[in-house]
Amino acid sequence: MQGLGFFYALLPWLRKVSGDGFKDACHRHLGYFNTNPYMSPYVLGVVSRLEEEGKGEESVKARNSLMGPLGAMGDSYYWATLLPVTVLLSIALSFFWMAAAPVVFLLIYNTVHLRNRWTYLNRGYLNAHSPLEGASDLNGKVFSRNMERMATPLLGFILGVAAFGTRTPGISFIIFGVAFVMFRRQWRVPAIFALLVTLGTLLGFLGTNMRIPWSG
Repeated sequence: MQGLGFFYALLPWLRKVSGDGFKDACHRHLGYFNTNPYMSPYVLGVVSRLEEEGKGEESVKARNSLMGPLGAMGDSYYWATLLPVTVLLSIALSFFWMAAAPVVFLLIYNTVHLRNRWTYLNRGYLNAHSPLEGASDLNGKVFSRNMERMATPLLGFILGVAAFGTRTPGISFIIFGVAFVMFRRQWRVPAIFALLVTLGTLLGFLGTNMRIPWSG
């Protein structure tokens, strides 16, 4: 699956550190490898350090033991959190400035994952002797939680604008932003009440002929 790609990335380092054991090192790392692609640099860093220290068999064991945990961690962070939130943010932005939406999506998503991949490589190299411990907080728990919390108000805003077809998405944005802050502070009953009152007022002002900006 990803085995040849992993070996190709590792090959220049093996040439540098393996010496006469270069062929044996190549054979060690021509096996199966599969994890979340964005997390693989961490494994690469671990394996590079162990091969540098002449611990070839340990590098194979580390590679095999890290694939599963890092795959689950990366899928949860990138596919289930970062990608959906970035998409929702871009869709929400498109209500205000259509041309900027894809640019913002590419800028945010690529900046995060490219920066992280370089960081993972360095972290893996430094934590080669305790790789699972070093991988425990690669993506930052606080950052991940904050991104997850952004998804609900963004989705609510998008659904609200789409359902009501409003020509004034700024008002809906303020509504869902206020609701998010109130829920974030756990003002549950007041938040629900305030949200219903505000939505009712908004619908009363905008009436029934509301459309999204590109609906014609």
